[in-house]
Amino acid sequence: MVTENLTAETFSRRNGESVTDNKSVSSDPRISRNEEPSVDGFVAMTKQMLEAMDPRTEGQRRAAKLQLKSVENAALCFKCERAIGPTEAVYRLRVASRGFMGWGRIVAVAYGDCGALFSFRRFFPFRPCEHCKRQVRVEATAHRLLYVVCSKQCGKASEIRRASERRQHEAARKSAACATCKQSFTPKRADMKHCSPACKQKCYRDKIRLNARKAQTAIFGKRPRG
Repeated sequence: MVTENLTAETFSRRNGESVTDNKSVSSDPRISRNEEPSVDGFVAMTKQMLEAMDPRTEGQRRAAKLQLKSVENAALCFKCERAIGPTEAVYRLRVASRGFMGWGRIVAVAYGDCGALFSFRRFFPFRPCEHCKRQVRVEATAHRLLYVVCSKQCGKASEIRRASERRQHEAARKSAACATCKQSFTPKRADMKHCSPACKQKCYRDKIRLNARKAQTAIFGKRPRG
């Protein structure tokens, strides 16, 4: 029959042996349909596969871990593995690192003496960290330096603080009084002072009229009429 031929052809070879019986296949403990692989076993197997596929040497793996650990809280120098105090100055620079997919450049933190070894690079002047206020010198890049943080931990805290300040600023300008008609309105920008273009134009004309009066008073020594 066709079914028997397909079964024999499907299970014709397994581990170099001829198999034509479905019972022998189902009895193999490695091909059990009732047992489900555990999560821990799957994680361990995946980890072993990734370690086997990793092209890096043990030294390169250790160097990459030190670089990532140094930038986490700026408490360790990636070059000399020295512990860095919370008030000591640090350098933030980009260093070459070999990852799983190849070479790249990542940010690392170095102690003052180790950071001075990279003095041939361009650095911004020392500036205080936005969160912990320690002195940080950041390597110059093509991007503009808006704010300075020494580590990822301080960066997250600084982002939370700025987000809170933005929310407070937005809540403060939800309702404001017009500088001309004194009526309440919702400004669309932080520097918006007038509720409408008409009020803005009236304020501008009043300002011009006032300046003209001041100029005429300074010239003629008296206040003009009107």
